[in-house]
Amino acid sequence: MKFSEVFSDVLGPSSEAVPFADPTWIGVAFARDAYDNTRFPEWFFQCVMNQFAISREVDLLVAGDCFVQLGLEEVFQVPFQWESYQAFMMEPEHYSIEYRVVSSNRTCGWLSDGDITIFGGEEQRMTLLIERIGGIDKVLDSMRAEFFLGEKEKYSELDHFLQSLLRPALRPCRN
Repeated sequence: MKFSEVFSDVLGPSSEAVPFADPTWIGVAFARDAYDNTRFPEWFFQCVMNQFAISREVDLLVAGDCFVQLGLEEVFQVPFQWESYQAFMMEPEHYSIEYRVVSSNRTCGWLSDGDITIFGGEEQRMTLLIERIGGIDKVLDSMRAEFFLGEKEKYSELDHFLQSLLRPALRPCRN
């Protein structure tokens, strides 16, 4: 599987603040250093799995920036289940600084680098997921706490970014 064939229609350029090809996708962010190499909490993965992988036929397509350099495949297919994902990500030979992951049905994906994990998905499914985990205000407060934004005025750019993940209308227009 080639990297460009898998990710270009789901995740846009990593240079974009919000790296989703579809500008209507809703996202959430996690501080990467708060978690092991899985890059976000198991409880969130379980919620995502229940929302985006209802069918057992949906897998994850995982690419790491170091895979090719290490002589590995560009993209691995991993079952969309916590145990499988965790085992894959914790395997030392699969370690990378950056990862791109998409569901095989192209309804969700995430980008993770050395600082942040940005998860996103289709608007309707993400709206339901966010409602199930407490609503947009609770999720925003959780993201702020994750990044230690007790004084959001001091970190207005980061706070705006977090808000724009949840509310696509706040994002700058792409050309």
